[in-house]
Amino acid sequence: MCNSNCKNTSCFFIFITIIITYKALIIGLLIALEVINLTFFTYINYILTTISFLILAIIETKIISKKKKLTKSFRFYTLFIFPVTFGLTAFVSLAVLVIIGLNSSFLINIIEPKGPNSFSNIYIKDKIIHAFPFIEILLILIFKFRSFKLVFRQDIKFNKMLNKQLKNFYWIYFTLSPLFIIGLYMLTIDFINKYPVPVHILLVILLVIISSLIIQLFLFLLLWSFGNIYNNDNYDEEKIKKKE
Repeated sequence: MCNSNCKNTSCFFIFITIIITYKALIIGLLIALEVINLTFFTYINYILTTISFLILAIIETKIISKKKKLTKSFRFYTLFIFPVTFGLTAFVSLAVLVIIGLNSSFLINIIEPKGPNSFSNIYIKDKIIHAFPFIEILLILIFKFRSFKLVFRQDIKFNKMLNKQLKNFYWIYFTLSPLFIIGLYMLTIDFINKYPVPVHILLVILLVIISSLIIQLFLFLLLWSFGNIYNNDNYDEEKIKKKE
């Protein structure tokens, strides 16, 4: 019979499959309507998020087949892919709010009575491309929170085989990898024309850096500091602390 962990994994696999199918259909629809434009970071992030979720779904199939809570591929995803996915998705949602707040006329100028730039179409696209991905990543974080946290505790926080230099290198990656991708976009695309705001470019860059770092700090606090890991996960945190 399937234990509770197995049932939870199966439920999550169904959930992530539904999300991936929905996102793939949205991407197909955007391509068919010739709406998607990869010079906008929001579309790039939407595609990257879909790929990230697809990787997680494939990993979940291995977890189900092996009947294990954690696999090497899941650990890799948790440590190296999820922090980037979360950071970029949260940044897009936050950046859109900031842009509209600083330059509300940006939307007013592109709204048309009918067609693809009608108010209703822009409103729907905004929710699908900007708001829903953040809700999706939050749901994944909630579903897999204890597993994510367990990986961070086992592989980073209490891993005595990992020296201080490697830990520091990992936290540099964890903190700066989303910012690196955003910075690469800003260097290759005229982002000021794509996302116009009535402030100096240096202030825009500063806001981008601060926003990305705050988001990664939030994720760090969630996975590193808060919540408990229970012994039924085959992990006794108190014993590990005593060994330290």
